[in-house]
Amino acid sequence: MWNQSFNENGGWGEASFATNQHVDSSTQRIAEKLPFPVTVVQLTQTNCPDDKFPVGKYGFSQLRIMAQVESTQEVEQGATIRITLVDPDNSNARITANILRTFTPDEEPVSIVEETFIQVIGKIRNSGDEMAVLVLKHREADAKEYECFKLEAEIARLFHDQEVADQLRAGALMQQLRGCAAGPMQETDPAAPGRGAAVAQRQTAQTLGELKKPAPTAGPPSERDKVLKTLKQECKIQGDVGCTPEHIARIVGIEPKLAKEYMEYFVGEGECFATTDENHFAIF
Repeated sequence: MWNQSFNENGGWGEASFATNQHVDSSTQRIAEKLPFPVTVVQLTQTNCPDDKFPVGKYGFSQLRIMAQVESTQEVEQGATIRITLVDPDNSNARITANILRTFTPDEEPVSIVEETFIQVIGKIRNSGDEMAVLVLKHREADAKEYECFKLEAEIARLFHDQEVADQLRAGALMQQLRGCAAGPMQETDPAAPGRGAAVAQRQTAQTLGELKKPAPTAGPPSERDKVLKTLKQECKIQGDVGCTPEHIARIVGIEPKLAKEYMEYFVGEGECFATTDENHFAIF
């Protein structure tokens, strides 16, 4: 989700830029939908009440975890594949991840190899003394990708623990960012009382505006509305994973590229969000 960081409706749940005093319902709703990157060690060392991973003032229901496969086992007559994931840097830290099989004709075959790296996206499920992850999607990974993932997980945690977004809103970090590649420009009149915070807030708003996707111009508004309506209908069927632009394009009768432009526009408008990757979208 790196391409959505610091966007109005992306990143790791900091989306509304609304207030510093509390988490409004729309922001928390986004935090409940977006997969938050976390290592196995972080997860095992954190108490997760209400099946949510707490970071700062947010509680994340969906997690993105990268780890090594220690073992796999079919249970409940093959209806569930139980995977034990171990932290590559700490063999004492492990969690259980469950993949539920549907036995439908379009179900993809599940092939999990022990001692390989894997990334799973799923929801926390506490059952008694055991905490597990219900897997929504998974794929293979490797050691190099894991090293990058560790850094992303730490940055995401610090972003919320240190309340970076709140400080940016208040202009508290702007002076520290001067001289950086993405830092604010110098004020025309630094001596003007109170001008620093106002300039910082205006520059932050301009930056957010530049990141927001413009409305696609290839089709009429009625076509855009039809894409949104179809996305809402199909998300009720597809569930938390969401829909791909190709799927929506087939139903609406437009090119997949245009469907994705519409869906990215809806993300900027707060109508939908990317779920498991950059090609799956769901409605709030």
